[in-house]
Amino acid sequence: MNAYWIAPSGVENEKNCYFQVRRRFKVKQAEKSVKFLISAESYYILSVNGQELGHGPARGTHSSNYYDSYEIAKYLHPGENEISILCQCMNYDTFIAAPAEPAVIAELEGYFGTDSEWDVRICNEWRKDVNTYSVQVGFMEWKDFRKSSGAWTKARVISPESKVAVKKLLPRDVPMLKETAYYPAEIPVQAATETLKDLENKDIHTVFTDEKHEPLNLNIKELILPGGQAFELEPLPDKKGIALVFDFSREIMGRFELDISAPEGTVIDIGHDEELWNGRIKTNHSQDSYTFTDRYILDGSRLKVGNSIHDRGFRMVQIVIRNLKGKATIHGVRAIDRRYPVTEAAQFNSSDMLLNQIWKAGVETLSACMSDVYTDCPWRERSFWVNDLIVENRTGLQAFGDKRINARAFRMVAADVFANGLIPGVCPCPRSREDLILLAPNLYISEMLVDYYLYTADSELVKEMIPVLEKALKTFSESEDSDGLLNPPEKYWNFIDWSYELNGFSFRGKETSILNYFYLMALKNILNLAGKTGYRLEKDWIEKRIKSLPEKIASRFYKKEKGFISDALDLKTTGGRFSHLTHALALLADACTPELKEKAKQAIVNHELLLPEFYFHFFVFHALELTGQAEDALTRIRKYWGDMIKTGTPTYWEAGIHAKGKAAYHEDGSLCHGFATSPLDFMQTVILGIKPLEPGFKSFSVKPLLFDLDFAEGRVPTPSGNIKIRIEKSGKKLKIELSIPSDLKAETEAGTFENGTHNFEI
Repeated sequence: MNAYWIAPSGVENEKNCYFQVRRRFKVKQAEKSVKFLISAESYYILSVNGQELGHGPARGTHSSNYYDSYEIAKYLHPGENEISILCQCMNYDTFIAAPAEPAVIAELEGYFGTDSEWDVRICNEWRKDVNTYSVQVGFMEWKDFRKSSGAWTKARVISPESKVAVKKLLPRDVPMLKETAYYPAEIPVQAATETLKDLENKDIHTVFTDEKHEPLNLNIKELILPGGQAFELEPLPDKKGIALVFDFSREIMGRFELDISAPEGTVIDIGHDEELWNGRIKTNHSQDSYTFTDRYILDGSRLKVGNSIHDRGFRMVQIVIRNLKGKATIHGVRAIDRRYPVTEAAQFNSSDMLLNQIWKAGVETLSACMSDVYTDCPWRERSFWVNDLIVENRTGLQAFGDKRINARAFRMVAADVFANGLIPGVCPCPRSREDLILLAPNLYISEMLVDYYLYTADSELVKEMIPVLEKALKTFSESEDSDGLLNPPEKYWNFIDWSYELNGFSFRGKETSILNYFYLMALKNILNLAGKTGYRLEKDWIEKRIKSLPEKIASRFYKKEKGFISDALDLKTTGGRFSHLTHALALLADACTPELKEKAKQAIVNHELLLPEFYFHFFVFHALELTGQAEDALTRIRKYWGDMIKTGTPTYWEAGIHAKGKAAYHEDGSLCHGFATSPLDFMQTVILGIKPLEPGFKSFSVKPLLFDLDFAEGRVPTPSGNIKIRIEKSGKKLKIELSIPSDLKAETEAGTFENGTHNFEI
């Protein structure tokens, strides 16, 4: 980019910094194409001649930022024009941004780039000394429309040696987010609140949760209609506030917008959540850093109020109108959903309506957790947790067939590794938080790459990632004990699956069979990937460990008197816990003698052992299929995911086996979590029976299992097009209709089939 990073003077260390930059310029004549490139540390809203064009950029890491490209020719006109950019920077590490300092860089191709000729000003209407919205996201929004920005001055050009300038500046590698407007399905709460005397109190979240509500009946149903009539509100006696809750009946990741005219000084407080708590939105949570509220103070004009520069996640929004000194008019309410633009390439349909509903909710869950990268959830964090990708990577490719967001996720990981080669649990990860290095994902990221390669045939991305895996594995080898088993430092988070924590167990500082099985799987995977992509790898140390680890793990962790493999070495601390997951990993790692394999096979259907949460049923489902016990997996999907769907939820929860919904994690549980979507994988690879055998589905297997279903049908995206299949029971046989795209071949019990539509029985 032919430009410089710029900012106002004196903001290098300012937290929660809002500033604006502009450039006025003349255009002689209309042009067919003019590109505008822009990046910011860390957020921007771009406007051209007063028209808002977009938000960005895609999140970066400590070593790289991304720039967006806009075609703006149609927004320019002969004569004087103006480009304006509102920027915001938390100026400290969150789980979404890793800012070096507040700054922006931009270029109008063929005209100019950001430099000292640009105007800048501090935006005083945004209050800086506010609470966090959540620790993962950063500060809440607090905007006073009555205040004006500071005076325009010339921009400060940031040194080319500064931390922000030395970051790699890369073109955005995923599409811009798709925006869709939704209107409330209902208004379940109308209430009068207590008079709030202290309008400068930052703790809005506490007020929201604690203040008394008196029911009101305002008859405002028309507000839920697109383009409905405006509604007038009269002030309540004693300056009481008016609380309204808008239920959008779906997961939104984006913006809430209240179109309102009200007297100067009217305060609008806004809280976000996914369900009601005691007849209101709960914003005061067990974690002090969770507040989930924003505030806006009106200037007397008609305004569109709501989060603007930052996205929020919600199904429900509560507003409280305070300090209303005259009539107010609400002209409309809507939500602007902003997510990755997916095409639902895959389909699943069967004779079981519950399974069909589970599929539909799983696809919606994934979509709602796809922004500029995969995120854990829209509401609480919007963070890219690398461990969640073990599920999202595979189910995302299965549902949508779009590898770009997956490739971006892997490249972000590679760009944000710690100096010792270990991969952070969340990306970007605060450099001061070594405790957020999760041990297990450093190992099973190789499993993600195996899946990615099989589904996409993208060998270049895999080659980029192998050195990252290799360095992480060598770092792990330094934590081997005298028997060659992993015993990692306690400073790292030895997180596995929430089922353990929800039952009072923590593996921090513990030696676990689970981590050692993941180690064995990682060593096998890196050899496999290197061999298939032609990457030259130092093999001896890897092959040595692959040979010795199965016996050493069994010797250390198999408790013959119990007949099970223990989760951890310190049985006193863990209560002698045995789980389905440990035995599933032993089977998947192919680390069992014939006797132990039979024990592990029995263990994963023994429901007296600890079941994983939704998350790591991903591995248990694979082990159940491997051992011919897939019917048990189907039973669990119907029971646990089915019971969840029967509540009416449009998306999968973060937890639903040992704790359910919001009740998990002290009412902080998410109701939309991408890592819970493993039933999609089961329906596609087991019920429909479609699995890639070679990268990109060049050959694939067709081994459907209908169980008690009369029929199942679906569509499976591949790089060459969609595979289509329909399976019906016909006596003791299955009738199959299979459509195969060009260049692919199917391996079935009835033979090998190539391009075209084929009908056969098995």
